[in-house]
Amino acid sequence: MTDELLQQLYAQLEGLRNAPVLRFCLIPTCRAEYDARAAATGQEPARPSWSADGWLQLGSGTVIAEGGKICPQHSELIRQHRPHRDGPAPDGQFSVRCGCGQWTSSPHGWHQVLRALWEEHLLVTTGQLPSLGLQAPGPG
Repeated sequence: MTDELLQQLYAQLEGLRNAPVLRFCLIPTCRAEYDARAAATGQEPARPSWSADGWLQLGSGTVIAEGGKICPQHSELIRQHRPHRDGPAPDGQFSVRCGCGQWTSSPHGWHQVLRALWEEHLLVTTGQLPSLGLQAPGPG
């Protein structure tokens, strides 16, 4: 193996070892992302658009099981529509109510269903999905 080939191999390994770890905004239609590795190590991200400046995290006690990342553009929207998980009911199911006070889901046993219903509420609220005139029934 030549020295040149060895240097190329080391460069590839270094690139793999320091590859960006991208996190995305929890808004389903948003394509904003940041490099979590660069943010954690204090390094500059490979692209300016991957900066973590201004990003927030939604706690894992909501319907976002792993905690959601929120880009600066959507932080106010999430402040107004922060999901609150209620339950479990005696049957083991949960429901979610939106911080806006205008929407509550029906009870479900799996948190990902609740997340999808809440995300749909967000998309209808922001005009990205048409409202079918149906509100999710509240618990009980």
